[in-house]
Amino acid sequence: MKKNKNYTWLFALIIIAASHVFCGKKGSDPEPTIIKGKIVNKRNGSPVQNATVTIGFYNNNDGNADAKYTTTDFEGKFEIIDNSDADGISGSDAIKEGFVTHTISHLKLHETNEIDIKFVPIDAVISLQVNNIIGLHDSIYILLKNPEVFQEVGPLIQPTRTKDYPVILKTGEIYNENLKFPGDGFTYLFWGGAPFTLSNAPFQDSIFLSVGDSATFDINF
Repeated sequence: MKKNKNYTWLFALIIIAASHVFCGKKGSDPEPTIIKGKIVNKRNGSPVQNATVTIGFYNNNDGNADAKYTTTDFEGKFEIIDNSDADGISGSDAIKEGFVTHTISHLKLHETNEIDIKFVPIDAVISLQVNNIIGLHDSIYILLKNPEVFQEVGPLIQPTRTKDYPVILKTGEIYNENLKFPGDGFTYLFWGGAPFTLSNAPFQDSIFLSVGDSATFDINF
């Protein structure tokens, strides 16, 4: 009888220990979400210092969103660690003046995400000149699209508008604006006398910009 009693106590201790283990796991903190990597200049591979990296976290239960920021060091490296119980990641990007904003996507929660980003320099200028020659319209709507900007920022980005949209000119007046884009590729221009989408623009053309180029484009209406 004594021997059986000892076995009973041993079995009870095992059950208690196991319950502590499982309870501990259930209430333990989630694994951290780590986003780290390096940002370099796409043209020459040099590290980009002092770029701002933003990672957005959100929670489905309370609808709250939180963002964490960091900047790249002299080697272009960055790291963000999040220990929250966030439900997802959104609104994440890397920015620095003189480069196209890079959208960061496909990040996984509670894992280590290693990403390398190639910043596209904004290193060319379109010198746009609009001339109201015949006075058929007093306003003109102008949109510009650069494929590299769409690739970096994402398909939801809107086409670039002129600073004045629409441009309003009396007969004989001229409008000038310098617009900056990545070089080494085409930029597409669309315009018309009334609002339009890219698919039904009344007029369109393209211009090739070399790195460091400054090209003039005239629209006469």
